[in-house]
Amino acid sequence: MRKLQVLAVFGLAVLAFALVCAAADAETVVVGSPLLGEFPNSLTVSGLLSSTANTALGGVGAHVASPVSGTIVRWRTKGTFSGGGFRIRVLRPVGANYIGAGGGSFATPVGSSLQVFPTNVPIQAGDLIGLDAEGLNATYSVGNVVGSNYRAFSPTFPEGGSASPIYSNSGELGFDAEVVRTPTVIQTGPPSGALSGGTTVTIAGRDLEGATAVKFGASAAAANFTVVSDNEITAVAPPGAQPGAVDITVTTVGGTSTAVSGDKFTYLAPPVSPNPAPAVPSTSPPVLPKSPRTCTVPDVIGKHLPRAEKALVAAGCRRGTVTKAKGATRMAGLVTKEAPKPGTKVAAGTKVNVRLGAGHH
Repeated sequence: MRKLQVLAVFGLAVLAFALVCAAADAETVVVGSPLLGEFPNSLTVSGLLSSTANTALGGVGAHVASPVSGTIVRWRTKGTFSGGGFRIRVLRPVGANYIGAGGGSFATPVGSSLQVFPTNVPIQAGDLIGLDAEGLNATYSVGNVVGSNYRAFSPTFPEGGSASPIYSNSGELGFDAEVVRTPTVIQTGPPSGALSGGTTVTIAGRDLEGATAVKFGASAAAANFTVVSDNEITAVAPPGAQPGAVDITVTTVGGTSTAVSGDKFTYLAPPVSPNPAPAVPSTSPPVLPKSPRTCTVPDVIGKHLPRAEKALVAAGCRRGTVTKAKGATRMAGLVTKEAPKPGTKVAAGTKVNVRLGAGHH
């Protein structure tokens, strides 16, 4: 195995740590490469603390920078990593440099097979990912991927600060990360309700599945809400602190939705006159697309997961549990099995479970 040796002086350790949190059922976007190839070479950084990052990736389906904002819920390694523990590191481009923008907890890869480590680290669209080494003399795996380039930095990145590049070479470091997107609220309705609470509100948006909290304003949390689908939640408004408009936000493992004009809900003041107040015209919730009453399960065997999901939704079904064969990923895996079987007529909205096998674009 070819070893690339880099000598330097002792450096400072990175101070920030994050809690470990897995999100096994949430859909993810891969940052880095799908790790489909082999990683037979290595980079050994001797005599100092180091961080490394892929700064260009030429493989199919690779994202050197995150295409979405959200939360890194797990990271993976392939090939030999040694010399102590490693942790995922978010690198934010600032001009021609990078600064440390969050890191996970240290974990120790064992062997050279594909390994997965849970974490909980926020990331913004455009950020890169790297690996911090816990100790001196760290070894990172390297693959021969045309069009790829990596760098080593020392000392490790401090939070909000930069590190100096000490090495650059062609090839791909053997790690990536999976990101759950931040939820988005697009529209809510009805737009207003009693200050005492109790109004049932429909929330339309994206990436809402797995919601853990719905808030009306900064602190009023809805105790009663139902996730209807990845695009819809119904929630009962809690009592408001005072009359006026508030933002409805949704929180998932991917983060909390950003306030937008369409997420407003207005708490109405109680009438001051003993006479009955005029009725407030009711406003219908957002009109949602009509769904078929039944679904004929489409044949999605041989398709990549995103195309399979679109076919299931178009037929009136929903994607159910996804199991993966060894080496399969969301972006590269192909569906090898589905249940119920293709052609089966089921009720609209029935979940179809699929299994992914290893495959290529």
